Amino acid sequence: MPRSDYGRGCDASSSKGSASAATIRLDPMSSTFFCAAAKLIVEVDGGQHANDGDARTRWLEARGYRVIRFWNNAVLANTEGVLSTILGTLRA
Repeated sequence: MPRSDYGRGCDASSSKGSASAATIRLDPMSSTFFCAAAKLIVEVDGGQHANDGDARTRWLEARGYRVIRFWNNAVLANTEGVLSTILGTLRA
């Protein structure tokens, strides 16, 4: 999923406007996409997070962030579906 697609989705989801960033640092980890207005983090994971994804999600959620995760191959194979899920989460 091109980062620009996610940014448009984040911006379009908020009537107040949103700020989005790609690959931000939330100590002690980095996140793939962040929509500040919605406190939503979208993680796009490869095999490097196969064992620590749940711990990362718990750490972020404990700090008030909503987290949704997708595997790299799901993003590549079903970009529209991933974007639809992100937009649905932003609107919820």
